[in-house]
Amino acid sequence: AEAGLAARTAVEADVTVPATLDLALRRIDDIVCDIGFVPTFDSEADRRAALAVDRDGVIALVEAAERAKLPGRFVLVSSLLAGEVAARDKTTSYRMLNGLGGVLDAKRVSEARLRESTLDWTILRPGVFVDAPQGGLVVGGEDRFLSTSAD
Repeated sequence: AEAGLAARTAVEADVTVPATLDLALRRIDDIVCDIGFVPTFDSEADRRAALAVDRDGVIALVEAAERAKLPGRFVLVSSLLAGEVAARDKTTSYRMLNGLGGVLDAKRVSEARLRESTLDWTILRPGVFVDAPQGGLVVGGEDRFLSTSAD
């Protein structure tokens, strides 16, 4: 490992099969959860997948981490607009993104479960991921677009 950095171990498990998670979390200190369903653009299939992965799968991982008494931090990479204010305001951007199987609703429920947990947690709500470097880190208020004309 690099100076000052601890060794890292990647662990694979299937969050849609909760029974696999307890074994996978043995000797794990921290979790970075960036799972999400892959849209098919079939509304019913996307709804089922968003519930299975972005809601139930993340909740299963949170609960497995609690059972394992995770000693470190649980970092959840969620989505911009997954918060309560965005759900209440139902902006055009929110409606478009949530149109993919209700994914924002699913993420909001799993975020709430993480917040209620006994874990040390952090929730990140990134906007758009792009292939090209974009410059420095920009941090803004919850569910706010920065440097854009969206909503």
